[in-house]
Amino acid sequence: MQSKNALLLMLFLLIASLVACSVEAGTENFAVPPETKVTKPLNLQEDDRVAISFTVIGQTTSALDFYITDPSGKIVIQHESAGQRSFSLHAKTSGVYTFHFDNACMEEKMVTLNYDVQHYILGIPQTFFYVLVIAVISVIGIAFFVLLGKSSY
Repeated sequence: MQSKNALLLMLFLLIASLVACSVEAGTENFAVPPETKVTKPLNLQEDDRVAISFTVIGQTTSALDFYITDPSGKIVIQHESAGQRSFSLHAKTSGVYTFHFDNACMEEKMVTLNYDVQHYILGIPQTFFYVLVIAVISVIGIAFFVLLGKSSY
């Protein structure tokens, strides 16, 4: 009986740790000084999908130039004079993708950046993939205990 409880506890801990590690999200508030560019790196794996949104606030104008470069330095997304944007990014290669916030104005801008990274395994969202793996392991475990229980009678 203790081995069953230990197995259930291990399965619960496995599920909790996999679900907790499967999503990466972030929110940042930062200033972009006048005539300055601020960059924010984000390490992604191939096939990751990222939901991104940002809002710019300034005293007279609430906009700046924004673009994202892939690990090779190529611009993959670009928005000029953007004040508020929401969009998604599909990482074609693994590596550091860099968010560039370019303030060409003579006043400081405040930026709020939000992103949510969804990892994929074999084309399946990581969370769903782990649920499938756990379901298969659970079915095998239940079948094992049923067969073990029948042979002991």
